[in-house]
Amino acid sequence: MLSRTAIFARYDIASQPSRHNSHHAAPAYRVYVFSSPVELTTAVTDVLIAALSLGIVTKLRAFVLENRWKALLWSWIFGLLALAAAAGALAHGFSWPARAVVRFQHPIFLSLGLVVALVVVASIHDFYGRETAKRILPWAVAAGLVFYVSTRFFGAAFLAFVLYEVVGMLAALILFARTWLSRGSKGAGWIVLGVALTMVAAYVQTTDISFRVVVPFDNNGSFHLVQIIALLPLFQGLRAGMGAGSERQVVEATKPTVTDPGARRGRAS
Repeated sequence: MLSRTAIFARYDIASQPSRHNSHHAAPAYRVYVFSSPVELTTAVTDVLIAALSLGIVTKLRAFVLENRWKALLWSWIFGLLALAAAAGALAHGFSWPARAVVRFQHPIFLSLGLVVALVVVASIHDFYGRETAKRILPWAVAAGLVFYVSTRFFGAAFLAFVLYEVVGMLAALILFARTWLSRGSKGAGWIVLGVALTMVAAYVQTTDISFRVVVPFDNNGSFHLVQIIALLPLFQGLRAGMGAGSERQVVEATKPTVTDPGARRGRAS
């Protein structure tokens, strides 16, 4: 994700006096470049997130026939995550004028806002079933879009995203945990772990952590490392839970129990 503390160095490369008039300085043309290799580390970890997310999308194609709706939902989640990571890699890895750097926030916040909303829908799918999730989907997408629009017209966009992510991911974590504990659904425990690690990653990004392991890491690079780790149990849980019959198990678990009157009369006689 685009850093709220990205380091820039400003160079006034055209601030020398004009050749035509030595008494007047030419207008300054300011070029902004990243002054620290920390930004390159952040860009590389963004690329890793994008590549891993796209790899998961290709793997989910194997489950489209068995569980089409859920496979497509999670494909959108990882696809949007890859888009946000790619935009972050471009923002962190290259030299841009200040206005261009700010513009990278738009695809990042839009994609991540929708990711959080769709993860909530995925948790509703697993606990309440597909039909309920389909009814909630338009409202969830609308919430993601409203969040994105709010970041354009109000300040403190980073803080707003953190709060939005915490609320959405916490709600999803609760539903995934209830699915795991009440039904023992295959892969649910792995998904709970992945969502929990994602929340840990979000917390790490709000800190001032910095360290060096071969290359320097700041809060953004550290956030990416934890997020990369979180993607692995998420995919493991999806692969275990989207096998043949998993959709039928969710539907059956959400159906009310109906007592057969004929069977009851037979037992009474």
